[in-house]
Amino acid sequence: MTKSHSGAGGRPAPRRWRDLPGVSLLSIASLAGATVSTAATAADTPAGSLMLKAGAAYDDNVSNSQIDTATGRGDSIKTLGLNAKYRLYDDKKNHVSIGYEFNQSLHTRLHGFDIQSHVVSFDASRKFGSSTLVIDYSRDYIIFGGSPFLSIEIVNPSIFTPIRSNIFVRGSYLILNESFSKDRRRNAVHQQPELQAFYFFDHSKAYVLLSGNYQREMTSGPEFSYGGYGLSANLALPVNLLKQKGKIKFGYDFIRRDYNNITPSIKSIREDQWSVVKARLEFPVSSKILFSIDYKYSDRYSNLPSAASKEGLLTTEFSYKF
Repeated sequence: MTKSHSGAGGRPAPRRWRDLPGVSLLSIASLAGATVSTAATAADTPAGSLMLKAGAAYDDNVSNSQIDTATGRGDSIKTLGLNAKYRLYDDKKNHVSIGYEFNQSLHTRLHGFDIQSHVVSFDASRKFGSSTLVIDYSRDYIIFGGSPFLSIEIVNPSIFTPIRSNIFVRGSYLILNESFSKDRRRNAVHQQPELQAFYFFDHSKAYVLLSGNYQREMTSGPEFSYGGYGLSANLALPVNLLKQKGKIKFGYDFIRRDYNNITPSIKSIREDQWSVVKARLEFPVSSKILFSIDYKYSDRYSNLPSAASKEGLLTTEFSYKF
């Protein structure tokens, strides 16, 4: 189970944990002042929002990349989630909001890989001419297999600016402070500068996103410290399904990590490399219900045998927005 920080090949984290600070198509267009037909202004939207989620998934190789463990066994999974946000302040130049997110995965057989996460977040943005400065902060608490597993504090300042009317760039600096409940050798400070380029077309309903980042992680246990980089390419397109306007998205991530010190179990310097292919289809069932189906295939090479794995994950989900 791998996931990327900001969707651009960052440090993998337990699946069904929320996306790290990033920028969605709608928020990108809103920040940049682009025209998106589905976008609404703060004046005609409520200050608070609540979304409930429920779904099902099948994982053909249940794993947890945070602790370099893969079972080699498949399992079906039920997923539940809640996402609440409240806008504290919003005008033409400034935005401040807080949020809470809950996610739970329940495996049919491999209950030791169930994940529960609680996330509290704060984000603020301010426009300076055509550019926008954003600061995201969150605190994440993750329970794995019914026991406390990981706490992550995240700070992610970024700046977003247009180059042309349909080309935008975003620079960010992601900092994570990770504290493991049991294996404290893995406690880490992760730093990740990143550059993203967005190209919008089809009246800002579609986009191409190219990303690159550098990663440096310093851990309490010297065998887990590494440097690396991530590259990604993503495409999002509008589609019409059952007379509803939906989206289809494709993505590819490449991740490389070179460890700083010898790993005792293999008596050599560890090297990891991922390729991740993703596809997602989403469309509204009604004005309040969204259906999505995702597929992700991860191929992870490592000279540490327990870290090497191949995994396919198919997920379906219904979301209800109040």
